[in-house]
This record gives sequence, C-alpha cells and structure tokens, in this order.
Amino acid sequence: MKIIKTSARKKLVFSGITTAIAISISPAAVVYNEDFESYNLSGGGNIADVRVLSGPWSNDPAATYDWRVDSGTTPSGGTGPSVDHTLGTNAGRYLYTEGSFFGGPAPTQGSTFTAVSPSIDISGYTTLNLSYWVNMNGGATGSLILDLSSDGGTSWDLAADTISGNNGDVWLNRNVDLTAYEGSSQFRMRVTHLRSPSVQWESDAAIDDFQITGVVPIPEPSSSILMALGIGMLSFRRRRK
Repeated sequence: MKIIKTSARKKLVFSGITTAIAISISPAAVVYNEDFESYNLSGGGNIADVRVLSGPWSNDPAATYDWRVDSGTTPSGGTGPSVDHTLGTNAGRYLYTEGSFFGGPAPTQGSTFTAVSPSIDISGYTTLNLSYWVNMNGGATGSLILDLSSDGGTSWDLAADTISGNNGDVWLNRNVDLTAYEGSSQFRMRVTHLRSPSVQWESDAAIDDFQITGVVPIPEPSSSILMALGIGMLSFRRRRK
C-alpha cells in the first residue's frame, strides 16, 4: 500500500480500508426464485381434469386434484385472482386450483390439490428465508398448507405455514424462517390446498413468486492475514513519525 504523507490523506486512506472491510460482508442473495412465468397455460375445465405442469414444479399424484397454470382471472367468476403477482397484469402467470365441477362428481370434504417443488440446493447459505405469495379469494377457499423437507421429500415437516379462509382478491405475502434447513442440498416445498367441505365453486386458490434468500458466510480471517494487517498498520504508524 502506498503511504500518503499528508495527515488528511492518511485519514482518507484509513477510512477507505474501513469501508472496504465493511462492504466485504455478504448481502442477502437470491438462492432460488420461481414465478411460473415460463410455464404453459393449463386452460379451464372440470376440477377433475388431469393437468401436467410444464416446469420444475409438479403435481402430487397422491392428491385428489391437480394444480394448474393460469393468467388473468380464473374461469370461474367471483373467485381466484384477477391478475398474477409477478407482473400484476393479465399476461402474468401463477399456479391455481380450479373449484368448478360442471355437473361432474362434486368434490368431497378433505379433497386436496398438492404441488411439489424440485429439490433445491440451499447449502452454503445462512440466514435463509422463504417468501411467497398467496391469493385466497372465494367463499369456500378452505386452507393452504406449506410443508418442507430437507431430504428431497423422503420425510416432511408438516404445516410450516398455513393460511385459511376468504381473504378477498389480494395477494398476501408469507415468510418462513428456513434456519432449520441450513446445509440442505435437497430442500423441497410442498403446497396443499385443502378444499372447503362446501361444494361451492367459489374456491379457487392461487400461489406465486416463491423466493429463497440467504447470506454467504464470510470466513474468519486467518492468522496470517491478521499478522499481515498488523505489520501493515505498524509500518503505517512508523512512517507517520
């Protein structure tokens, strides 16, 4: 490091060192993001119609019904979102559950829709947080339940987050602390819509914008680095005399 001989510049150099150390602390980074914008639209139809999601998320075959992809309003009036959360326009896409059964077999109490994320590597990060958005608009929306897994779905921690009831046509932000899952290389999420026991069609629920953020930990400086800093400061002090 070049030593500046004026006292004002010495102070500036020292401030520069301090600033450099401060900004080396890692800010929150986006570890994972899914907004469903690249998924193919699923179309309307009966609640019992099979739908295959065209992206990394998938429908759980053990569930009663499938999640599907839509943009703008859902096919049924008075339920579901009017726009997505990402873009806030009719072009934006989201996952939703269709409540209409159009004269077919009526959904029974406890009917479920379950969408599952791919495995996500969140190892190497600390201070992990999950943010996602839900829309629960309709008189029979029931409950949305979020389960989490650290082992790729072999086992699940149930009901890490739950939201129930009619909240109107607004997107609500949900946040979940993922500290307990630090170090996982096979983290997964599972969202289940537990439909209301009512056979009303006003039960479309929607999800959008799943984002995981975390911090890359800064390793403690080694003894050699600390020694070098000490020698540098000592040299700096000697040259001031």
